[in-house]
Amino acid sequence: MKSLPPVFRSCLVPRCGAAFDWSSPWPAGWRGIAGPGARALYACPEHSAAWDLHRPATRRYPDEGGVAAMCACGWTTDTVPTLGMLETAFLEHLVPELTTPVVAAHALG
Repeated sequence: MKSLPPVFRSCLVPRCGAAFDWSSPWPAGWRGIAGPGARALYACPEHSAAWDLHRPATRRYPDEGGVAAMCACGWTTDTVPTLGMLETAFLEHLVPELTTPVVAAHALG
């Protein structure tokens, strides 16, 4: 049986060097979900403590001609024309939440 070539996925937090090989078994402590943009989002064990409080989702609004991103915490974006336009806004919300020690401690409590 041929082994698959490595397919590396990085933590969504900028300047975090953590990555895992997606073609191997899922590593302990990593969290991932299909993101609001064109790709999936992954958080390494160090940055995944608040993940359950901040889970991305999207909703289509055909009457407004677009989509919006929302988070399990209640945060939401305005409606935009494409999914790709949502990723930056969601990451601007999510990254500070996953890197704030107070939020992370609350999620663990």
